[in-house]
Amino acid sequence: MDTDGKIWYNACVVSVCDHVFYAEEKRWVFVRMRIGLARRVLKFCAKLVGFLKRIAFSEEFLARHRLSPSDFTRHRKLPFTTLVVFLMNQLRASLQTELDRFFKVIESSDVPVRRVTKSAACQARKKFTHEVFVELLHRTVEWFYQHAAVKRWRGFRLIAFDGRTRHVVAPS
Repeated sequence: MDTDGKIWYNACVVSVCDHVFYAEEKRWVFVRMRIGLARRVLKFCAKLVGFLKRIAFSEEFLARHRLSPSDFTRHRKLPFTTLVVFLMNQLRASLQTELDRFFKVIESSDVPVRRVTKSAACQARKKFTHEVFVELLHRTVEWFYQHAAVKRWRGFRLIAFDGRTRHVVAPS
């Protein structure tokens, strides 16, 4: 290899190394930005969960939504707030399987725990109105718009949809 070739080769190696280093540096900046975003989202979610806990554990909230003044007054295995949190989870399996999994997580157990039967859960569910979830949704939305920095365009929330369509051919 002649001297011009060596110089060109060395320049390419240095250029490639600089590019790789720059790319690595950009990747680390990107990773740091994502970590920072994740921390902010977690803090925001923790505040939201705290807000929802204050609502759900309040006696006024329970009084507004139970069907009878005697409902959810005794200390049971499935109190009002636990049942509401359970029902807010997306149930994908049978009710008993989901109950067992839920209490496994709640109690930090290694195996599913049968604390409540599906019959008990159904009976407890009949003791309050569906308005529990409607109120929680409305209160969550209100809280979100009070605490989140929502970008607006001329004072309006802008929600846009892309008008493109895609045609998917079914496999034969």
